[in-house]
This record gives sequence, C-alpha cells and structure tokens, in this order.
Amino acid sequence: MSLLFKFLLWGVVTFSIAHAEEAQRIKPIPDPLTLNDALSFSYEPHTLLVNADLSIQKEKTLRREVEVETDLDIYLEGRLGYVQPSSLAVNQGNSDHRAGFVLSKTLYDFGRDEYALRSADFSIKAEELSRRRVILERRLDIMQKFFDVILADMRFYRYNEEMATEFVSLDKLRDQLEVGQVSDIQVMEKDVEYQRARYLRIKSQNSQRLTRAKLATAMGRSGELVTTISKPKLPGLKIKLPDVEVLNKIAFKKNIKLNVLMSKLAAAEAKVQLASKADSPTVSLEAANYAYTRNIRSRDEYQLGIVVRVPIFAGNKTDVETAKALHDVHQIKADIELLKDDIATSILDLWLEFDALKGKLQQMQTLTNYRELYLDRSRALYELEVKTDLGDAMVRVSEAERDFLKTQYDMVLVLTKIELEVGKTLAGIMKDKETAAEKNSGVNEQ
Repeated sequence: MSLLFKFLLWGVVTFSIAHAEEAQRIKPIPDPLTLNDALSFSYEPHTLLVNADLSIQKEKTLRREVEVETDLDIYLEGRLGYVQPSSLAVNQGNSDHRAGFVLSKTLYDFGRDEYALRSADFSIKAEELSRRRVILERRLDIMQKFFDVILADMRFYRYNEEMATEFVSLDKLRDQLEVGQVSDIQVMEKDVEYQRARYLRIKSQNSQRLTRAKLATAMGRSGELVTTISKPKLPGLKIKLPDVEVLNKIAFKKNIKLNVLMSKLAAAEAKVQLASKADSPTVSLEAANYAYTRNIRSRDEYQLGIVVRVPIFAGNKTDVETAKALHDVHQIKADIELLKDDIATSILDLWLEFDALKGKLQQMQTLTNYRELYLDRSRALYELEVKTDLGDAMVRVSEAERDFLKTQYDMVLVLTKIELEVGKTLAGIMKDKETAAEKNSGVNEQ
C-alpha cells in the first residue's frame, strides 16, 4: 500500500468520524414538539451564540495580552558603536560593538498591571452577561414562535370549517336553482362568500407553513419544519403582580442589560486609573551576557540586577489617555440612566398590558361559553330538522376558542417579558416576599 493511499485513507476515515460526531451533537427536533423541548434549543448552537462566544473569547485574549506584558522576556541584543577612546586607554580602536543574551522580568509597575487586569475581567463579565441575555431573548422568541404555530393551526381549522359550511350551502343552492326555487343572483352571492372562505383557508394554510419555518429558524434548525405541536399546559394566570415600584427596584439591581453596562463602567473606571499611572516607575529584574569587540578589563561578562525606570517626560500622553478613558466613563453613565428610564417605562407598559389582558381573558371566557351554548342550541334544532345556522355556530366556536387561547398566550408572553426586564422570575420574587414576611413575623413574636 503506497504512502499516498494510506494518507488519503486516513483523511477519509478522519473526515467520516468528525462528521459522525457532529451528527451526534446536532439535537434532532422531537415530533410531537412540546414547549419545553422547543425552549431547550435556546442553548443549542446559533449564530447569535457564536457571536457572543467570539466576543467573550476576544476579551479573554485581550486579558491574556495584559498578562504577557509582565512575563519573562528573553531576547538577543546587538549594538554597533563608535567611540573616541581616552589617550590613557590601552585599546585605541574606535569600534565598540556589543552582542548579548538578555533576560528581563517586570517585578512591579505601581498598579498598572492590576488595573489593566481589573478592566479586562469586567469586560469579560460584561460579555458573559450579554451571552446570558441572548439565551433568554432566544427563549422568549422561541416561545412566541411556538404559540404562533398553534394559533396558525387553529386559524386553519376555523377557516376550513367555514369553507366547508359555505360549500355545502352553495351546493344546496345550486340544486335549488335547477328546480327554480332560487335565482342566479342568490347562487352568485353565496359563491362570493364561498370564494372568500376558500381564499382565507388557503391563506391560513400558508400561515401554518410560515410559522413553522419561523419556529425552526428561531430554534436554529432552518428548514426542519415540525409536523405536530403539543399544546402546553399553561401556568396559573390569576397571578397578582407586585407593584410597579417593587419591580423597578429589583430590575435596577438584576436587569442583565443594566448589569452589562455596570460591568463596562467598572472596566472603564479601571482604565482611567490605568491611564493616570502611565508615568509611574517600573521595577524589573534583568540579566545579561554580552560579548564585545572592544576588550576592556573593567567590563563584566555577566550582569544581574534590579532596574528601576522612571519616566521623566512623555508630553501630554498621560493627560490625553486619561481624558479618553474619562469620556468612556461619562458616556456609559449616561447610557445607564437612559436604560433605567427605558426599563421603568417597559415594566409599566407590560404591567398595564397584563392588567388589561386579565379583563380580556374574562371577556373571552364568557364569549366562549356563549358560543358553546349557542352551538348546543343550533345542534338541537338541526336534529329536530328545523332550519338552523349550525355550520356558522361551529365556526364561531372555533374562532372564540382560538381568541381565548391567544389571550392566554399573550399573558404568558407578557409575564415572560416582565421577568426578562426584572432579571428575576416572578416565582422567585414571591418566594422572597414570603420569606421576608416570615422573618418579620418571627421578629415580632420575639
């Protein structure tokens, strides 16, 4: 077996193993798909997460760059020199060249390394928090797309029923037209209604595919359309939200976007301290071994010592760097205040929306009960062979059920958005409230 053939065979085997491992890592989409299954894909590979990971890696690389600034340096040094020797010197040559092997290690830089590392650490923390926010936003997006699929299916069933009802009525009118019981215009009027229902059915059927495609994209599985969706069991929606002021207070401590800016602020403040110490001395340990072209007895072959370098003049460099760092600090502080305003407005908007949805939920519940009761009456009349609008009643029930479910989904999404803004689950907030109440009760009893 030739060497080239062995190399090609090894390449094919390696490629196959790599792709087999990659295939095992790719999580298949379950069918039927539950909400929890869909939400688990928020942690799966996605372009947004790749970008977040790259940002984290970049900051870690910059931190490593700071670390190596004080690492041991080993280098070769050469110097070409020309001298005018003293008349008393034994060697009257003018060439004074030197080549050597040098080791240098920074021992102390009066805080510059400390502040540089602190800035890098806070920058890394900011990117890690941003990645966490990306995952939570993906969960919200997947949840919304998941609900959209269910509602699209229900919309299709509603218009499918309506089209079937209109077709039956149209077919009946056509039979009556043949025996002269109705006019052409009555048939054409019903045909218009049927064509409208048919168009809406086609449109709703297309919406089924579109919503599934959007869900697949949100899950990071573009093109993998799920067939069956399982309706989730919704949590209790009769929750009493904490006051807006309480939510704002928690959000100003826990909101992830706000904490990202706070970390960036800490990093910028560390850079201000770093810039202000640009003129600080540096203490280093240096060792060298030189070879000379000009031999003088007083020269040492080996050198080892502590070197202190004190900057004397660097122009306005320190002032400029400090001003730039301070500009970043003031900019981030302004961004923090703007974000706080946005958070407070968003929480108030969501709080009021949830309050309104609670009223709408009662309305939809009442409407659904009415539609079901009306359907029972229409069905009873139909069985008695009395003229009735049974088909239309069935359509209206489907429509009411969809609107009722959509209202519940809207409430779940609003609660999830509130948790995203606050940076803490509502269950956790309620638990903390109960714990605090128990502690206060215990103190009062004592």
